[in-house]
Amino acid sequence: MDMNFFYRLINNAVINVHTAYIAKVISIDGSYAVVQPLTYTKDAGGNAIKQAPVAAFVPANVKYAVKNITYRVSETSTETIDVLVPSDLKKDDIVYCGVCESDISSAVKGIMTELPVRHHNINDSVILRVL
Repeated sequence: MDMNFFYRLINNAVINVHTAYIAKVISIDGSYAVVQPLTYTKDAGGNAIKQAPVAAFVPANVKYAVKNITYRVSETSTETIDVLVPSDLKKDDIVYCGVCESDISSAVKGIMTELPVRHHNINDSVILRVL
């Protein structure tokens, strides 16, 4: 047997176990965003190919903005502080996505999921942070 065959077989399997990636937000629709992974993958021949956009779950308050807030301390003085305030995810944001161990379609609704049919699938992505 050709050892390169086994190397390619193992390498291909490892590449297809998705864990996390950086992506660009293409669009947002409710609690899901379509994101474009910013990494290439390889086809069976070892050629680099652009990954297809995927839908990623958007948890509440995944993005924050820093705002200066001035408030009145007394009748004669004010104070300004920086505060983190929830902000909306928007097109072109760069995000860090995690890939769940199994199908998340029920879990994101708070429903216990059955034993996974699929695992580490890029379609079970969750936006963890805006970079």
